[in-house]
Amino acid sequence: MDLTLGLDGDAIVMRIADDGKGIPANRLTAIGSHGLASMRHRVRALGGRLEVRSPASGSTILLVRIPAANALQRAAEPAPAQPKGSPSEIQTQS
Repeated sequence: MDLTLGLDGDAIVMRIADDGKGIPANRLTAIGSHGLASMRHRVRALGGRLEVRSPASGSTILLVRIPAANALQRAAEPAPAQPKGSPSEIQTQS
């Protein structure tokens, strides 16, 4: 696996590539692919875009581009408070 993270102008750019067998073309945008759909949703929420490539030679490449200002603003926000009874507050008895 190869991971590259960098800046391109005012955007944070991440490239993730593996050396696996790749993803069939008809599965690249499939609704049933929850992993890719979740990644797209998270990237879009930050005003960015996710591109998934799977060359015929094999492997899968994810390209993520997010405006740096959006990513940095989100990183600076405090984590939301946990509601009462959430897993972090539930005590177990042994």
